[in-house]
Formats: sequence, structure tokens, C-alpha cells
Amino acid sequence: MEPLWEWPYRLYPAVAMILGGFAIAARGDFLLVRAARKPIGTPGKNYTWIRGFRMALFGGSLAAVGAGWLWDIPALAVAGLAIGFEETLETSICAYALKQSGD
Repeated sequence: MEPLWEWPYRLYPAVAMILGGFAIAARGDFLLVRAARKPIGTPGKNYTWIRGFRMALFGGSLAAVGAGWLWDIPALAVAGLAIGFEETLETSICAYALKQSGD
């Protein structure tokens, strides 16, 4: 594990992870806003919202992992991985339930 943290060229993949995470989070925020603007009772509103929420959380956790790797903060990288895994799992279950219910 040490060679990964001390790799001299970690700048490039870490910055790519951060920028990719921000891009995914921005797409998720766009879906959140789009779902929030739909009228109440619109079919698929909740499903669109949970998809956007899942993307925003995943993008934020990916950026946190990249930042933890870049700045040599293992706790930030581990927190990003843990939060990203747990929240992606929860929102995926919620999205599946919403899709099955027809909402």
C-alpha cells in the first residue's frame, strides 16, 4: 500500500479522480434540480431525484478519495470509499424500489 501513497506520479490520476468526481456530482445536481422543478405527482419525479442524489453522492465520494490520495490524507480517502459504498448501496435499493413501484 505504501508504494501507492508514495508514487511520484500520483498527481495525474488523483486530479483525474477529483475532476471526474466533480463532473459526476454536477450531473447529479442537474438531475436533482430537474426533478425538483417537476410538479408534485409527476410520474418518475422521485426516481429522477434519487438517481441524481446517487450520482451526486458518488461523485463527491470519488472526489474525496482523489483528494485524500493527492494530499496524503488516508482518513479522507477511507471516508470517501466508505461513504461512497454505503450511500450508493442504499440509494440503489431505493431506486430499485421506486422503479418497481412505477414512480
